[in-house]
Formats: sequence, C-alpha cells, structure tokens
Amino acid sequence: MLDLLAPPPSPPRAPSFEPIAVAPHAARYDLLLTTLSPVSHHDPAIQDDSNRTLFNRQRQILPGGAASSLPDQAAIDRLCQAEPLPADVADLFEELSFAEYVAAALVRRFLDLYNSGEGSGLFSGLERYARLETRVRGGAVIAPNLRTWWDRLTDSLQVPIGGGDADRGVLALLAVPGGLGQLVLRVLERDYRSVCMLARAWHQAKKIQSDLYAERAGVEAGAAGLVVLAFSASALVPARPRRACSTSPA
Repeated sequence: MLDLLAPPPSPPRAPSFEPIAVAPHAARYDLLLTTLSPVSHHDPAIQDDSNRTLFNRQRQILPGGAASSLPDQAAIDRLCQAEPLPADVADLFEELSFAEYVAAALVRRFLDLYNSGEGSGLFSGLERYARLETRVRGGAVIAPNLRTWWDRLTDSLQVPIGGGDADRGVLALLAVPGGLGQLVLRVLERDYRSVCMLARAWHQAKKIQSDLYAERAGVEAGAAGLVVLAFSASALVPARPRRACSTSPA
C-alpha cells in the first residue's frame, strides 16, 4: 500500500572527497665558492688580467647530460654532406672530433655571412679577429644552447641581419640535438682560438673557389674539389674521421 504521507525519497548522496595537499618536491642548494683567480664582471672582450674568470650569473634551465640527446648516423651524415671542405684544407680537420667540426662550421658560417665581398668584410684585421675570438668564447660561457650562443655573438659584434639564402644552413647547425649542442659549446668555450683559426682557413679556402671573389680580390681561383668527412655515431668523438668522398667544385 502506497503511503501518500511519507516524505519523498532523498536523492543519492554524491561520494565525499577529502582534499589532498600536494607539495612539490624541490631542493635548494646554497654553495659558497672560492675562485682560484680574480673575478671580473665587465666586458669579456677587454683583454687584461682582471678578466680571467668568466661565469654565468643568470638562473636558467639546463638540459640533461650530453648522452641524453645525440644525433644518429643518418643525421651526422646529412650534416657532413651539407658542410663539405675544400680539398686543400681537409687534412686540417681529419683529427677533429665531430663536436669540434660542428664548432668550426658554425664560426665559418658566421664568417661567410659577414666577411664576404672582395675579401675585407667586417674582419679585415687582427684586432677584429681577436674580438671575434673573445665573443665566441664569451657567448659559449653564458649560453644554454647554440641558438642563444649565435644570438649573443651577433648582438655583441653588432652585425646586421644575415642574408636569407644562408639561413637554412645556419639553422641546421643550430638545431643539432641538445647533447651534441652542449659538446659544441664546451669546444667553443675551451678551444675558441684554434676553432676560429680553422674556421678562417675553411672560409678563406671556400672563398678562393669562387671566380667572382678571385676576380675582385685579384687572386687566382682555387681549382681543388670538395671533400666530405665521415664520423661514426657509435663513438661521437672519433679518433680519426675518414674521407667519405670527393666532389668537383660546382
């Protein structure tokens, strides 16, 4: 029998939840460091004994270890094909590691952009090349990746925007995997002088192969072909790369 006076049934109660506070697990370390030589905070391009120690005082997120992201063999081969060497300077590069090769290619790309024309360009004297060396190293000390290094280098040397035709080649070098990028930054910070010397030799030999440059500079055009080096991905820093192939100049 239906009880008309009974109260209506209560709606089902929603399950109750108790709030849970989740605290992020973070660790902060305060270090007290003592430098072995005097520290200076001014422009790293100033050549004096007061500026021997360069360090990064900005907080930034750094990638993991170098082994966390390295290029595979196909990527290494593509990059080497895109950056062939004039045959008359190829022997200077055969003892380099792949990171050293990429570092020299980056600086050479910079010279290709801003030291063109009849040969004087923006780096027509030893003083300007010395400034390039210090900017290359100074940018590598404080940059977390190769793209930031390139930005710092172009800003510090106050060069204009590069030509659009060369952008893809530059970006291909700047976009290498992060693990390789960290190895390249170490090379640019540690071996900046020899890297700049190799880049200058590569850049000059490449320019001499241009008939237009040779005519404007009053020199004989180079007739040597191009050489593509090969590096092994199994040992990213090989002892001796081998010559993969030679091609005739375009």
